[in-house]
Amino acid sequence: GTVLRIVSLSAGDLIEWGEANESEAKRTAGLRLIVKSMVDADGRRIGQDKHIPLLRNKSHKTTEAMVKAILKLNGMNVSTEKAKND
Repeated sequence: GTVLRIVSLSAGDLIEWGEANESEAKRTAGLRLIVKSMVDADGRRIGQDKHIPLLRNKSHKTTEAMVKAILKLNGMNVSTEKAKND
């Protein structure tokens, strides 16, 4: 498979992501988090909005694992339990 390098996000990036989860942008919040975290081998950010449609074509399982890894890298707790009403 393809290797994706991720980097810790700034406080501003995480605030923006958290606020997006409370609005219309909630549907693409995870994908935007992935894009903001993407870096090249030298640590330069390479993610752009044009990558969001490409990520939409990935399986949910794959993108969910990526988001969990990003959140963990940023010191955020990641719940592995599903909601009881799912």
